[in-house]
Amino acid sequence: MGKHGKNILLTIVIGSVIFLIGNIFYNDFRFNSPQEFLYSFGMYQLYSFVLGFSNMYFFTWMEGLNWK
Repeated sequence: MGKHGKNILLTIVIGSVIFLIGNIFYNDFRFNSPQEFLYSFGMYQLYSFVLGFSNMYFFTWMEGLNWK
């Protein structure tokens, strides 16, 4: 598995953990329909994917700088 595969897997795991914690505190997993559940899970995954990849690329760029 390449670097991007590991990053994608990591963001999915982080998004799932945040989804679990957020729903435990917010609504105790009370969804009116499976579509509502999938929508909520998808939004958490999109958020974690964008935030996770932007942070990974930013810190990779920072590591490549010549710090004096």
